[in-house]
Amino acid sequence: MRSTRDMINAIFYVQATACQWRALPKDYPPWKQVCDPFACWRQRGVRNARLALLCLRVRAKAGRRIQP
Repeated sequence: MRSTRDMINAIFYVQATACQWRALPKDYPPWKQVCDPFACWRQRGVRNARLALLCLRVRAKAGRRIQP
């Protein structure tokens, strides 16, 4: 089993290159080990929650109000 970081990198690769899951290079975990958890995370809204948290942190670090 590969690390979560390897899975995240594979997801970024698929999104950046628009390749199919089955076309992931051998440098990444097997496509099924990446695709299934990603689909589960997306269904649960994890991606949107993480993005919102990241936006709040970036605004705070820049010295801006957390909420626009």
